[in-house]
Amino acid sequence: MKKRKKLVIILVIVVVVALLGAKTLLSPKNNIRTVDTAEASSKTLVQSITLTGNIKTKDAEEILLPTTQKVTKVLVEEGQEVEKNQPLIKLDTYDLESQLQKAQISLEMAERELANLTKENSSSRKSLENAVAQAELNLKNAQSKYEDAKTRHEQSKKLYEAGFISKSEYDNSLSALMDMESNVQSAEIALDNAKRALEDYDERIYQQQKQLELTRLDLSNLKKKIADSNI
Repeated sequence: MKKRKKLVIILVIVVVVALLGAKTLLSPKNNIRTVDTAEASSKTLVQSITLTGNIKTKDAEEILLPTTQKVTKVLVEEGQEVEKNQPLIKLDTYDLESQLQKAQISLEMAERELANLTKENSSSRKSLENAVAQAELNLKNAQSKYEDAKTRHEQSKKLYEAGFISKSEYDNSLSALMDMESNVQSAEIALDNAKRALEDYDERIYQQQKQLELTRLDLSNLKKKIADSNI
């Protein structure tokens, strides 16, 4: 009985093994995974992406052009890479150069005029100073004579009132006083004119110096504008 039971177990094991083997043999070949192989090599991997939109530069600078100057030439092309301080456009400088020539002529004339004034300064100014000094002396003398005439007239008035001199003598003293007073006024006017002439002479030199400075400043500004016409 035991021998029969053992035989049955062995038979069952054989059948199971046979079934597993048959299943493996009968399974489809397309279940086998196929792997592609290739020879290893070094290559550059490039990835790209396509987008639609507007491109904006990282750094941008706005250029303001003078309204009085026209653009005569564009020195670069659109999209061209430029370097720092590289000229981009050229502006018309015809009017500026014309103004520069006129300013140079004005400068030469102003320098010549100032040179003439300076050259004559030692003699001309000395003459004007002497005229002022003489006018001051004339005024002093006129005032002194006026004081003398005033004193004599006061004495004549007393004598006339006391009956010691005639009416004509009194009138003569009054006339002399009035003449001396007129001389003082004339001397004052002469002194004022002499001082004004000296001041005008100094002012003329001062104004000429200022005119020269302004002309030089105009020249400098025009030269700078011409130099800045290449933007």
